[in-house]
Amino acid sequence: PTSPPPTAENIALHIADILSAPIAATGARLHKVRLQESPNNAAEVFAETPQLGLVPQAMEAALVS
Repeated sequence: PTSPPPTAENIALHIADILSAPIAATGARLHKVRLQESPNNAAEVFAETPQLGLVPQAMEAALVS
């Protein structure tokens, strides 16, 4: 399967997906992730949305490299 393009929106989804479980383990919950791409452009993802699990783990490799 092909990884989604590394857009600000997809990266924000991936960050939220990675952080939700560790934050929940502390007794807190992740509300949202805001990724500021430039002074005029940002992606904001609310962690309660069900699409978080849809971001493939292959995206992690794209973010790390």
